[in-house]
Amino acid sequence: ATLTVVWVLTGFSCTMVVARAITKAIRASAILVEDYLMLVSMILAILFGVFTSLLCSLPLGRLQPGLSSYPAPQFARALYISHALGFMAPLFGRISFCLYMLRILDISLLTKLAMRALIVLQLVVNLMMTVLVFTQCGSFEALWKHGLKPGVPSCIRHDVLRVIALSVVTFNALTDLYMTILPTVVVWKIQAMTARKKCGIAVVLGLSFFATIASICKIYYVNALYTTQYVLPIAERLMIVMGAEINTLIIAASLPILGPLFLHRFSRA
Repeated sequence: ATLTVVWVLTGFSCTMVVARAITKAIRASAILVEDYLMLVSMILAILFGVFTSLLCSLPLGRLQPGLSSYPAPQFARALYISHALGFMAPLFGRISFCLYMLRILDISLLTKLAMRALIVLQLVVNLMMTVLVFTQCGSFEALWKHGLKPGVPSCIRHDVLRVIALSVVTFNALTDLYMTILPTVVVWKIQAMTARKKCGIAVVLGLSFFATIASICKIYYVNALYTTQYVLPIAERLMIVMGAEINTLIIAASLPILGPLFLHRFSRA
């Protein structure tokens, strides 16, 4: 079930990115930084699916209730790489969407500065979290062997990691919520536009709402990962939530680029 959900979402989001590229090619539009960032996000989403598949294909790696740990280094390696990809893939999607909104929305200088600061914070926070994932035990070998075990002297304590991880995923959820609210507020303030047209554009630009839901679910499962005795079932659900977060962000950031279909209809309304 985990692989089905992850790969169906990944396939759909990749289709959206390809359609986005085709749309720009047909319209002879310039390929911008936001487009390259979305391509990076798509590649990382595919890698996330690959490592999730590897995680589920390992012997005894099929998540079973009652297993509190899985000491095999192969399982730990796949799990930690998947988690790192789970932070990095949506990062590039968020930045891409922020750059797109900076380009198309008529917003104040203060709001533009706030969005640029948000982009920088997203980079710093998620890059630091990714580095921490791989350095929490001092070396890769120690991480693969001991990272899943609580109370190992050579690794950062799990209660410390829990606080840091929860802070990061909460920040990401708030960012997704901001990216949902901002375009809706800006569009609704436009006077020379019918209510129907406003609703249509706001819906297209506000699809990151679904990524916000996935991010909120991610907060719950990240907390459970460090507080529950049975790690493996929680890890399975976390993989599904991460896959949903990654791919809904890609879809939400790509769909407005397919806008001629939507915006042209609303402009004639």
